[in-house]
Amino acid sequence: MSNLPFKVDYAKSGRSKCHTTKSSIPAGTLRLAIMIKSRNFDGMQPNWNEAKAFLTAKTRRRRPGTTEEIDGFDDLRPEDQDQIEDWIQQYTGNTSTADTSALKLKQAVRSQSSLVWNIRDLITDALASRTVKVILKNIPIQGVSATDMVKLLAELTIFGVPSPGDKNSGCCGSRPLRFCPQSGRYVCKAPQAWGECAYSQSVSSTACQPLVVQSSKDTEEWLKALEKAGICQGGLFKPQQRLFVEKTTPVAQVTPATSKKRAAPSQAKKPAKKGKYKPSFSRACMDPECGLPEHKWHVLDEGFSKGKTEAFPVDLYDATLCMTDLSTGTNSLYKLQILVP
Repeated sequence: MSNLPFKVDYAKSGRSKCHTTKSSIPAGTLRLAIMIKSRNFDGMQPNWNEAKAFLTAKTRRRRPGTTEEIDGFDDLRPEDQDQIEDWIQQYTGNTSTADTSALKLKQAVRSQSSLVWNIRDLITDALASRTVKVILKNIPIQGVSATDMVKLLAELTIFGVPSPGDKNSGCCGSRPLRFCPQSGRYVCKAPQAWGECAYSQSVSSTACQPLVVQSSKDTEEWLKALEKAGICQGGLFKPQQRLFVEKTTPVAQVTPATSKKRAAPSQAKKPAKKGKYKPSFSRACMDPECGLPEHKWHVLDEGFSKGKTEAFPVDLYDATLCMTDLSTGTNSLYKLQILVP
């Protein structure tokens, strides 16, 4: 779950209520929520508002200063992303100062997102829900809703089917990886005994296989539309390279404690060159929500260097605590790890 203070998506039904206009939000309307602490469980819950009413109203309530504070912004349609950026610029007065290369990358990402949304619209119009389930029957998915299946099929159509993570690197390998727009990496997040698999890897190191769809009465119309657009040929899709804009939001860094004793000049270590680091290994994956770079930190594992392979090592400093509230029947999970550079 994301820790961002705002969340945006399209209303799935007409049951949600706008806290700005005090009226119901129609289904399919762009809505934006302030994440507040829940009174019923240990976590955050959305306080929904119509995006236009909330971002254009004169209010003292906190509003997003940049789009990087909004969870789900990258999943919106490109025209809605541009509209939200315009609304934010109106009350903040900040203008974009990105260079030419960054603007070109942003435009390329928006055009790629527009292509994904066009495929999603084609899937919604030409394919039934049962047909989408048949196509995805060999690919485990995270959700069971029709919206999640349509989104997943559109991504697999454009970018291909990613392979499962490497078990030797700490991944459970139970299902293919999925792209996470917030981190710009492929993640696993398969359900485990006490949480989710925290394995992730970069886009460049992820191999994607082309999606193959057999032609039938249910998929014939959809495949013909994609062949006209040059996306597939005979039911075989050519994967494209996924583009994404790296986040620039500063992340709190942890400074390790240093010894007060100073080494002798002859024994002093030379500073490491930028861009180079000594690889370290562990039997546990670092929690990606801690915000530290994975290539510089790892979970403390004393047994790894000793060659121990027990199922429950006592010298691996990685634990998950669970607290149960019997009065409300809710569980709270806490991840404890000792990270070393």
